[in-house]
Amino acid sequence: MTMERNAMKRSPLLLLVFALACADVPVDEFEFVGGTAPEPTGVLRGTVLYSGPKPICGEDLDGNTVPLGQVILTLFEYDNPPPPTGSASSAANLLTIPGVSLFSGVEDCLTEEDDPREFITRTAEFAWPELPLGHAMQPADYQIRGFYDYDGNFNPFFSVTNLPTQGDIAGGAFVDPNATIREYRRLRFDSVEERPNGQVINGVSVALGAPVTTERPVFWMESDPLNSAQLLPTGADSVARENMIFSSTNTIFHLYNPDDTGWDALAAAFAAAGMPLDQPEGFSIGDLTSNYPHAWYVRPVDADGDGELDLHPTLGAAEPPVNWFFPVVLMQRARTAVELQAGVPDVLLIATVSIVDTLVQGRRAYDDDLRIGVPALAAVNLNPADARCRIPYIPPGNVAPTYERITVECQEVPTGDYAVNVIHGLAGAGPIGSSDDTLRMCTPPDTLPSSVTPPSYLAADGCFNFGEAPPGNDRQIETCNGDNFCAIPSFSNPDGNWDLQGGSPSGQAWGIPNALGDPDQLPDLLRDPSDPTMLTPEGELLVEQQGEGGMFTVEERNPANEVGTDAECAEAPDEADTTMNRAVQYKFWDEHGDDAEGLRDTCCEPIVHLCNIPLCDLVASRANPDSMVRAAPTTVDDGGRPNCMPFEIPDVCCGDAVP
Repeated sequence: MTMERNAMKRSPLLLLVFALACADVPVDEFEFVGGTAPEPTGVLRGTVLYSGPKPICGEDLDGNTVPLGQVILTLFEYDNPPPPTGSASSAANLLTIPGVSLFSGVEDCLTEEDDPREFITRTAEFAWPELPLGHAMQPADYQIRGFYDYDGNFNPFFSVTNLPTQGDIAGGAFVDPNATIREYRRLRFDSVEERPNGQVINGVSVALGAPVTTERPVFWMESDPLNSAQLLPTGADSVARENMIFSSTNTIFHLYNPDDTGWDALAAAFAAAGMPLDQPEGFSIGDLTSNYPHAWYVRPVDADGDGELDLHPTLGAAEPPVNWFFPVVLMQRARTAVELQAGVPDVLLIATVSIVDTLVQGRRAYDDDLRIGVPALAAVNLNPADARCRIPYIPPGNVAPTYERITVECQEVPTGDYAVNVIHGLAGAGPIGSSDDTLRMCTPPDTLPSSVTPPSYLAADGCFNFGEAPPGNDRQIETCNGDNFCAIPSFSNPDGNWDLQGGSPSGQAWGIPNALGDPDQLPDLLRDPSDPTMLTPEGELLVEQQGEGGMFTVEERNPANEVGTDAECAEAPDEADTTMNRAVQYKFWDEHGDDAEGLRDTCCEPIVHLCNIPLCDLVASRANPDSMVRAAPTTVDDGGRPNCMPFEIPDVCCGDAVP
């Protein structure tokens, strides 16, 4: 009787439970459909394979012996990696794996008895969570690039320490890591609509096995401003044409070395960032530890990985066409916050190194200084979502075929100050004439035991002197380098700098402006002791060279000129007789065939609200105060229209008949 009574007391609660079980439980919608629930994400699971020297070890806070380095993996959109293949300026995501996960313990640590050229192989598992899936039924494709931070000096939050340095071990997730031309593996996540519970991709293999041979190209720039109306050189004489491009700005990139006036300031800044320049196993520069890391190495660009030399992105359409070489130099017009709010397009200048010196003279290595040519041709990105919307701006007055090869805008190069970004460096390269297996330690004759007679071909520094082979050559062929190994310098390099062979692009870069151009980022030792709010002269010099004062300038030299009117652009000099003008046959994305009409809408839609807005007034350049450039807009209305424009939007998007 008691049990029945208790059951009756519980029956209303049981009925409520059963009722709730049969009813629909309220579920919040995902963010991508208007709810507040977090979006489903992706996970990459796989293995990192390390093939490199034993790690340098130290002690952690608990006194345990641990490797100094760590694995750094960066995730990029597959179709927009870093230059030169793409234009990404930063990774979409980053994952670090501590060295203790890769190496087994003290027995893996590098000792004085170990040869750092002897490699070991180790593996570590990883899981990379919370990666964005695709949207609107479109997948999200990624690629992985990475390196082992061998010397432990990587810092993702400081722009001068966020990329590999010499001695790091580079690699990535490749389709075939053993292929001669390695292709990054495409890692595809489905869309959030297709994967409401997220997605896991297993079996991702990352191979790290190419030691970075060079240092980041830490440079400062010397340059004259570019005339926004400068004409492009013509003619079949590539030497004369190249000299005209170089002479228009006299641009030189200077690598820092201990003899520079700014060296002490640079050394102080890097030491404060944990990267002392005299640290042999870490960041090195100049000739402090080696002749190899700090030089300009000119190499052909093969961005599409087809094994063929690529044409220069802007000068490749010239006659004769110009090839593209590392270092890749990209100059990006600095936009203000108001310009970004208004959607003012991005503007890019793509410079060139000396093709004549490389192709005619065979010069591949430059010690400290490198001439850079900046042609007066800008790429204006009307719609970042489609690479076909990057339209060249070419000043009026050039020969007619210049405007007829592809869709272009007849208009002066947008004025302003341009940030300078340089992609340069080699991984897995070795000195010419030697390899890791044949490098010999320098053994000067006076260091040999008295019982040993030095061979006749041994030079004073202990390396080979081929005085009899080839006949008549009495100079020393091999020379002891900064690492005390014998190597052969490049015969074609008048600077006598060391040259490298083999290897692949390392993905290293340097940009101006950077953190060293920000006074708040400089160490206290570069401040005036009598007034800590002020920098020392060396600190001021570093800020000028690495900050806004170190940027490249495109100036307006004739404010009375109209930027690009129909009258100026409807006709252009004939290529056969430049004294005669003829009508220009402009393209309206016709080079893309059936996509032409749709491309006009795709490319123009993001920027049509910027049509028919007056140009901003002229003001002094920040980098070159004696030069005049168009000011930036100061306000934006409710329709996203700024009060003025720093350059005109292409006529093809604003309804005019002539681009």
